Amino acid sequence: MVHCKIPRGVLPPWATIYWGGTQMINQQRLWQRLMEVGEIGKEQSGGVTRAAFTKEDRAVKDLVSGYMKEAGLNVHEDAVGNLIGSPFERWIKPRSGRV
Repeated sequence: MVHCKIPRGVLPPWATIYWGGTQMINQQRLWQRLMEVGEIGKEQSGGVTRAAFTKEDRAVKDLVSGYMKEAGLNVHEDAVGNLIGSPFERWIKPRSGRV
């Protein structure tokens, strides 16, 4: 059973997630990292623009990749730019270019 606790006025509803009574996400760290990611490509109007394969896109991928490595994941970026984190040591590569 998943129970979500909503801290009033502090964080968005999805920021505290419990699984079997155990908190699985550090609220403050999540919020801080979301704010850090939101600064990259920030517009004066308040929006965020990060087109694929731009310096902003690379900066966010480098930042998030660091978070993933800190969490003990092996990080891989595929040919189309998806950032993938896995707890496994080896990547299984598709044969002869097949996806």
